[in-house]
Parts: sequence; structure tokens; C-alpha cells
Amino acid sequence: MKKAKILIIEDESIIAMDIRNSLMAKGYEICTIGNSAEDAVRIASTEKPDLIIMDIILKGDKDGIAAAGEIKKIHSAPVIYLTAHSDTVTLQKAKETAPQGYILKPLSRSELHLTVELALYKHEMEMKLKNSEERYRTLFEQAGENVVILEMGKEGIPFIADINESGLMAHGYTREEILGQPITFISPDISPEEVMKKMASAGMGKPLIFKTSHRRKDGSFFHLEVNARPIMIDGKQFFISVERDITIQKSAEDALRLSEEKYRILFQNNPVPMWVYDTESLAFLAVNDFAVDHYGYSADEFLKMTIKEIRPAEDIPRLMDVLSSDMGNIRKVGIARHRKKDDSIITVDIKGHKIDFDGRPAMLVLALDVTDQKKSEEQIRASLMEKEILLTEIHHRVKNNMQVIISLLNLQLGNIKDEKAREHFMMAESRIRSMALVHEQLYQSDNMAAINIAEYFNTLLSNFFESRSSSENNVTYSINPGNICLGLDRAIPCGLIVTELISNSYKHAFHNVSGGEIIIDMKKNRGTYTLSVMDNGIGMESGRDKADSSSLGLHLVDALVKQIRGTITISGDSGTTITVTFQE
Repeated sequence: MKKAKILIIEDESIIAMDIRNSLMAKGYEICTIGNSAEDAVRIASTEKPDLIIMDIILKGDKDGIAAAGEIKKIHSAPVIYLTAHSDTVTLQKAKETAPQGYILKPLSRSELHLTVELALYKHEMEMKLKNSEERYRTLFEQAGENVVILEMGKEGIPFIADINESGLMAHGYTREEILGQPITFISPDISPEEVMKKMASAGMGKPLIFKTSHRRKDGSFFHLEVNARPIMIDGKQFFISVERDITIQKSAEDALRLSEEKYRILFQNNPVPMWVYDTESLAFLAVNDFAVDHYGYSADEFLKMTIKEIRPAEDIPRLMDVLSSDMGNIRKVGIARHRKKDDSIITVDIKGHKIDFDGRPAMLVLALDVTDQKKSEEQIRASLMEKEILLTEIHHRVKNNMQVIISLLNLQLGNIKDEKAREHFMMAESRIRSMALVHEQLYQSDNMAAINIAEYFNTLLSNFFESRSSSENNVTYSINPGNICLGLDRAIPCGLIVTELISNSYKHAFHNVSGGEIIIDMKKNRGTYTLSVMDNGIGMESGRDKADSSSLGLHLVDALVKQIRGTITISGDSGTTITVTFQE
């Protein structure tokens, strides 16, 4: 049997190679490996994989969830998400694309192989079910159905008031030959008394559905399923009888019985516990071998039990609530707890499908044991919580230590009379404060990975101008940073760059200039950040660039721009504009 073709989308090349080698060792064919959402859509449309393993977080503007949504429009293939994230929001968003499974990093090869095999099997079963439904729907839509209108006769025996062309062809009569004849003319096996009883039942508003046989003009018989209901026409009561030839259905049922043996083999040998239970009594009707091995009950013991008996007592009310809700033919119960024969409790992921089992309404259930997976998820959540607490404490301590340094500088500043020396101390304080502010915002924020630049710059400039007497040159400022968030590795350098540049403007740009203004602007366009510091001062051509070209501040700016792998440009035509550009 040919192995499936699998597409791997992973932006970490080492992880992608490991997955590829592991799957190839199992005989799977591997498509071209991609590392972005665009790669996923392109490769899926050209190479038509049987399964897609895709990281949720990918390079570029789109993530794996968005890519899965686009792929569904052009190609039907199951998706397994590969991710290091287990937060509720990400998982909830991922569920909307109906993936066949999740693999949390770090992954194990056994988990990878099991998840892939299960996803392929589930997809195969779903496609077989879909194809089967489409075949029977087509059979039903194209089958000619006979429609007969019956009117009650004087003696209570209905006669044929009208019949459609399909009915005429099925019975072999002309319209003139059959109209006005009693129903027993074409259905001689039913007695007048039984006809009257059935009509009375239908007359009380009950649906009248039964199987019977009709006689053709040539004397042969054929079997029908009849659905009769009363209708009123011009104040008279009639019965509309829709008759469906079930010969084809019987043939299909014979074929279905032949195919059932194949599905019974799949059922018994499935490496996941499966069973069938009666939806009315909840009694087990069939269990596969893996369920017997996994739960510890024998097949005979299972068949004497109900599904309530493998649930902990405290979980039964929830089970009954789920069973009482109408969830359609396919039911995904989700996570539940089951009790084994040895009284141990396991966590299972349950999916079910309504079926007809030997004429009884039943549910086919697949119960995947996810006990170990759930334990791993709980451990991951606990570990993440510990790391968040530790990170919060680190930010708190860093902020406090920087405040101690600022306080020491302030104490020393009180004893310094030389203005140039005081300015150096104040500049050092501003630099430290800009770094401390990042940690303060992270400490107060729910998001420990990034800070809001608008809030950061506003507080930064407010602190800067509060520590200086702006009345000397009447300098004002404005900030237009947009809705941008940066991580710690970018936020601190940007804060220091802004601190140095506004300090430089404050000291040198507004000599003999009234109404001075400093503007901070930051934008993001397709992964590129542009940070601009502008003033309406005397401009670079007036000698300010020469005065400050060797200063520590501009040297720091150059070093910080290199740190974030950016570029810097200076324009001094009208005032001064310094622009720093760097990539995401």
C-alpha cells in the first residue's frame, strides 16, 4: 500500500529536517519543505499532499492558522498543528480550522508517528463517509418516486383520484385505466378493513408510513415504501401517498452488508478504543479489541454494561446533559474521564457518529486516551506560570536597582555646583530612567514580551521635561508613535536613542528661538520600523552638528542604531530631522 505524501511547514529548519527524517524512516513521501504561510498555500496547491504538518507561528504576516484556512479553499487535506504555544486563545483560534491533531514542542517521534497515523486514518474515514453520503444522496435524488392522490369513497375505501407519470410507468396503466379505481385495485394484498384502519390513523394527524407491494398491469408485483398524509382540497379530505420503489434500496442494502464486513475488520483492528452503544438504553452493543485490552473488561462484560458504568459517578450528570442535547449526526463530546476495570481514571477525547446498528439507533464512538498529553499540558502551564512569576520578579528587582542608582545620582547632584557637571549627571539619570521605564511597564503589563511604545515614549518625555526647566526656552513636545509594541531588545535601544536625541535638541536647537517644538514619530510598514525625532530649531547647518559630532550622546546613538541593525539619516533643511530605520 502506497504511503501518504506529507507537507511540512516549519520556520525552524533543524526541526523541519528532524520531522522529515523521522517520517521518511516510516516510509512516508515528503513534499517540498516550506517555512511560511505563503509556502504552505503554494506547495499545497501544486503538490497536493495527503497531510499537512504546520507550525502555528510562521515567518511573515500570516500564521499557520491563516494558511490552513486558505488551503481548505483549494485542497482537502488534514492539518496537524505543530506549536510551542498552548495558550487558550491560540488553541481556540486553531480549532476554528478543524485540525486533525496538535503536537506540542518539544515533540517525540512516537507521538509524531501516532498523531500522523491517527490523522490519516480519521481523514480517510471522514472521506469514505462523505463519499458514501454523496452516493446515496445522488441515488435518492435521481430515483423516480410515485405520487398517488387518494379520495375517500362512499364505503370508506379510498379510490385513486390522480397519479403522476412515474406512478403510471411503474404500474403499467394509462391514466384512464387507473383513475377512479379503489386502492385495492393495485394493492390486492391489503384488506379493505386494514385500509380503513390506516386511513383513520392518518386522518388523526399521525404520519402513515408502511411498506407494501403493488401489482402491475402485467400481474407482476414490486415493493414500495409508502408515506401517506391527509390534505384538504376545496373542503374535501384527500390523502397524498408518496410511494418509493425500494428495490434499488434493497440492492444497496445487500451491497452495504457486504461492505460492512470490511468496516468490521477496521473496527476490530483499530488501535484506538471504539464501541457502539444504543442511544436509548445506553447499553454497549459492540466493542473493539483495543477497548477490551485498554479498559480491562472482557467483551462479554462490556456487553452487559452501559456507558454510564465507565464514567466516575460525579461525571454522570454532565454525560446525561451531553446525551440529551441534539448535536447532529456527528458528535464531538470532547474531553471526558473514564474509569477502567482496575478503578484507575483516564482522560479521553471522544468523538461519535450516529449509525443504524441492526435496526437500532446507535452511536459509534472513538475514545482516544489523552491522559499523558493532558498531564504534559498541565506541566507546561505550571512551568509557564512559574516563569511568568520569576520574570515579573526580575523586572521588579531591576527597576528597584535602577531607582537606587537614580537616587544616588540625585543625592550627588545636590552637591554639584558646576552646570556642565550637573548636565552630565542629569543626562546619565535620563539614560538610566529610560531603561528603568521599560522594566516598569513590563512589570505592570499583562504582556511580558512587549510594551506599548506610545505609553513608553509619553512617560519618557514627560519625565525628561519634568526634570528640566522648560520655561528657559518654552519647548513643547508631541508624540505620534501609532499602535506599535516592541520587545525588550528593541524597546530599550529605541528609548535611549530618543533620550539622546531630544536632549541634544533641547540643549542646542533652540538658541534664540521661541516656541520650540520636538516631535517624536514612529511608523511600521511591512515589517520595517521608522523612528523620527524632529525639531523646529536652528538646524544642523548652524553649527550644531559640529558642536556635537564628538559628543558621547551621538556616539551612543550610532552604537544603538548598529545594535538594532538599523540605519540613520539626518536632514537639517528646516529645523532638524533624524530618522532611524530598522527591520522587524
